[in-house]
Amino acid sequence: MQWEKQFNQSKYYELLAIISIITFLISLIFKQSLLFLLVGLLIIFIILSRRYHRIAGKSLVLNHSKKQIRLFPGQETTIDFNFTHHSLLPVVNGTFSFLIHDIIDILRFKATKVKGKDHYEIPLSILSRGETKLIIPIKAYKRGVTQITNIHYQYPHLINFRSISLRFRPFYQTEILVYPSSLPVYGIEETNYETIGEQRVRFSPFEDVLQPVGTRDYQPTDPFKRIHWKASAKRQSLQTKVYEKTRDHSWVLIVNLSARTRLGNIYWDESMENRLSYIAYVCQYLTNKGVSFELYLNTNQGNLQSGEGKEHLKKAMEMLAKVSNNQNLIHTSRLFLRVDQRLEQPQTVVCFGDLYEENQSYLLKWQNQGVKVYHVKETQSGAYMVPVLKAGEQYG
Repeated sequence: MQWEKQFNQSKYYELLAIISIITFLISLIFKQSLLFLLVGLLIIFIILSRRYHRIAGKSLVLNHSKKQIRLFPGQETTIDFNFTHHSLLPVVNGTFSFLIHDIIDILRFKATKVKGKDHYEIPLSILSRGETKLIIPIKAYKRGVTQITNIHYQYPHLINFRSISLRFRPFYQTEILVYPSSLPVYGIEETNYETIGEQRVRFSPFEDVLQPVGTRDYQPTDPFKRIHWKASAKRQSLQTKVYEKTRDHSWVLIVNLSARTRLGNIYWDESMENRLSYIAYVCQYLTNKGVSFELYLNTNQGNLQSGEGKEHLKKAMEMLAKVSNNQNLIHTSRLFLRVDQRLEQPQTVVCFGDLYEENQSYLLKWQNQGVKVYHVKETQSGAYMVPVLKAGEQYG
């Protein structure tokens, strides 16, 4: 069963039974026929009440399946609760309630705080046999992820008017994700760096010699080793091999979400929300440009392998939405070591957050390997992408 009844009426019925017995004895002693009638009515009332209490809500089903609702702050949508009722007995004047984190607002209803979450109570009547849909308008308020918990349906007993409460036992599978808003990063348009790789393009100085796509007439400037001898013999003129044009314009985004004390202890940076918004902007920019990227956060759940396209962007935005101070932070020395172990060829590396002295050796090493390294500087007027390790640049 989906629902668990949480109201125990046994003492109530015991009291009614005691009253009935006492009234019956009095009617026997004083031979009062009206008291016999009253006893009969009490017994009928008890039987009907217990019957309704046992049946009501038993055939109520809340249909739910795994689902994600994705929003940006300020966007509005609805949450739909679909009920199926298989009983002839209606459930009227009920109240549907649940808990949810305050990253969204339920429109037209006021919340009360319960255990750090928003508690909502919404009027709901369910008619006999059929489908009932409860549509609740919501508005995304701030970045984060939440699920609906502690679902209850409370309604009055139609005979004795006492309250019956049903608790929804399964885990409600709808997840609500609020992505970070995007804040522009100035200077990103000025970066243009690519190396040999696997991305196919029409124009590139790099070619994949393992993927010939055809031949063309030989030119005096063509290397001798590129002559296709079989094609030349067939056409009775020298032919040059043509290879697939490729490039690697992939980016590596390294994100430090922490700040640290003078003793070296790390804690969540108070600028974290703005930083996540800058990262969201860069991810969207790279996706629009058709550039692949991978993402590293200094948390225990912060790694997204290289990819491109809208599906990859969705994964990145979900990762940013799920960042929470419930996750464990790791030191940037471990983060940069992890990146260094996976950095296979020259790419574009962009660092977010504070850089420290122990990170400098990795930055120098990558630059010596042909990697372009940038740092997103955060100021009161916005964020700016600049090359790191200029002469006299300070870290921290």
